[in-house]
Amino acid sequence: MVPVADVFVNMPGASAREVERQVATRLEKLLYQIDGVEYVYSTSFEGTAMVTVRFYVGQNREDSWVKLYNKISSNVDQVPPGVTGWVVKPWRSTTFRSST
Repeated sequence: MVPVADVFVNMPGASAREVERQVATRLEKLLYQIDGVEYVYSTSFEGTAMVTVRFYVGQNREDSWVKLYNKISSNVDQVPPGVTGWVVKPWRSTTFRSST
């Protein structure tokens, strides 16, 4: 199993470009700092961003999600103006297989 979670961030009234610059890019950099993270990637839309965090294979799911919640919670002082909230949605079942 591979621990994966999506972080949805709301920034009403902001363009996709503003959301990318003020939310998604900053959040990607922050989440890459978490021990055990393999990939972080995002998609920005008008008024919202979705940032996906994928941990390395073999990482404990619950421990990984706790690290993610802790990282976000300990950095709420860096939330840009205009952000009205966010939701962290862990994926419940993720198995990546090699095609080789």
